[in-house]
Amino acid sequence: MSPSTLLILKPSLPLRLALWALLALALLLFTVEHMWGNTGDLAHHYALVTRLMENWGLAHAGDVSLGEMNYYPRASHVLAAVLGSVLGSPLAGLHVLSLLAVFTVWGALAAIVFDLPKRIGRGAALVLVLLLSVNALSGMLDLHGGEIVINYFYAQLVGQAGLLALLRLWQGAEARGMALGWRYLLLVPGALLINALHLLPGLMLLAMMALLLLLEWQLLAAAGWRQQLRSLALPLLCTAVAALLVHSSEAYQTMRSLGNHDGWLELALYRKPSGVAGAALLLAAISAALLWVWRRQAPAERHSMLSLKYAGALGLACAALCLLQYLMLLVLHEGSPYAVKKYAFTINSLLLLNAALGAGLLLARTGRTAAPTRNLGLGYAYLGPLAVCAIASLSVLPQYAIQSASALVRTEHQLQVLRDSTLPDTPGRYTYVIGLPYRSAIVDYMFSLGVFTMARNANGNALIGNRPLEDWYQVGNVVTAEGSMLDRFPACRRGAPRQGLVVLDGSCLDRQLGGTRQLIGFRASDSPHRCKLKGFSIEEVDGSWTVGKQAELDCAMPRAAKPQPTRVEIESEAFLAGASQDVQFSLNGGAPVSAHYTQATIRQKLELALPQPLPERLVLRIEILHPSSPTAEGKGHDDRQLGIQLRQLRFQ
Repeated sequence: MSPSTLLILKPSLPLRLALWALLALALLLFTVEHMWGNTGDLAHHYALVTRLMENWGLAHAGDVSLGEMNYYPRASHVLAAVLGSVLGSPLAGLHVLSLLAVFTVWGALAAIVFDLPKRIGRGAALVLVLLLSVNALSGMLDLHGGEIVINYFYAQLVGQAGLLALLRLWQGAEARGMALGWRYLLLVPGALLINALHLLPGLMLLAMMALLLLLEWQLLAAAGWRQQLRSLALPLLCTAVAALLVHSSEAYQTMRSLGNHDGWLELALYRKPSGVAGAALLLAAISAALLWVWRRQAPAERHSMLSLKYAGALGLACAALCLLQYLMLLVLHEGSPYAVKKYAFTINSLLLLNAALGAGLLLARTGRTAAPTRNLGLGYAYLGPLAVCAIASLSVLPQYAIQSASALVRTEHQLQVLRDSTLPDTPGRYTYVIGLPYRSAIVDYMFSLGVFTMARNANGNALIGNRPLEDWYQVGNVVTAEGSMLDRFPACRRGAPRQGLVVLDGSCLDRQLGGTRQLIGFRASDSPHRCKLKGFSIEEVDGSWTVGKQAELDCAMPRAAKPQPTRVEIESEAFLAGASQDVQFSLNGGAPVSAHYTQATIRQKLELALPQPLPERLVLRIEILHPSSPTAEGKGHDDRQLGIQLRQLRFQ
């Protein structure tokens, strides 16, 4: 079959795009109410999108609410801000664009399968759907779409969507006979655009350009050097220019710097970077096999199997970069485990895709699929990719919601009204959102940054950690839910409640919370306090756990109490390392007092004498001799090194 005949049989690109747009709209209606991001990344991306909507000319400056987002590549955030302007909400723009990115990724991967001859593509599609279904039931692999579940790797997901969309155009250009040099020339601005979205897919594109250039050189091995030079000079120049431009870009320098910072990323299957590296090796082997199969075909057959070429090159490029990142971490101690783990979403997705393509080839070879047909058919060419895209998208996005998107957007609008109409000016101080009805520290932190431009300092860290604010001198206002734990002092209200929200005077709260309290609780349901905590986890139902070998608690002494206290009672429960736990307590630098916990004495009330005369503040230092994790003790999948759970202090 000649290339011209194949061209006639190719599905219409405009029709495919129109059908995908209809599917994306349907999937949006089904999924848009659900939000799954539950880390600080969501808040940081939201803050940047909000600033862009407020000031489209936002320069790289020292915005205290943005931190490293002052310098973060922002092309994906500009897109979200544009969409947010249309929808009337930066949060809605961010959320909808992230969902569209998921649909784009899986639409592009599905189209790769259905661009193969039907005898191969149909079997590959069935195997891919089977693998996706098994993974949805088992939850074994983190796939594309998982970037916005719990974590919020928004820019990386949008960058991957951009890369796959560009790859589809690249493959389509070759299928339609565009010259190699022209194809590579168009990839130079494409590489800059993808890099502006996120560095990882930008590097994958550069690696693909180099790999496919090597493949073209190998195909021309029998030709003379003059023909090789004529064919490869422009592609080689384009690849070098693209690499130079990406390397010299500010986005590259910023993302490389951020890659050295280790973050939290819990993957379902891989506990360590070595697991991701092992998956990368498997992907490299499967991808190389696909390229080998494509290379062995006759020229006409290669033209009909371009999906093998591009899927193989994409998988090999991703695997090579991941392995390089892992080796740099292992040998040169550059980068971080976090940077290696972030490859997992792409590696796992390409493993399923390329394994399905390999299975399709085997099924076709054994004659277990239908014989080749000249007519691709409406159902196969157009509806098939849509069906696989829908199945994949719905399988990777959870059916539950951590937050309701519509409720968050309504709250966003309420907070904007409060900010613009009734909030008093407090120069040098910030407004904090604490205790919204969602009971989520992430939501409070997100709106404090995005709507009220809170500084990312110690108070911000305390807020995201669901801990008491550390520096109340920086608190100008507190916005909270009517009737919340903070809304217990009527004198602190700045006006009447509005739509379930109240604004509280920060100075007034400072006085109230720093008063004569003789009982300080550390349970999530206890009244707020002004103690400064170091080495503690968040407040949970029964208290706050120490994490690591040392922890410190710094509280104001209740000097106004009559009679003045002479002792402090510490109520705690230990996490046993084996059969026991040993802890030392000291007050204000005094001699340590030891406590021994066993299964029989796992909960204790320890009384310590207060220093005399009473100091202004009580500083309680805690040393855990044998911290351990629930994971190590076989009691769950919690890797925190726990010691004791502090429940309350009682001055008496």
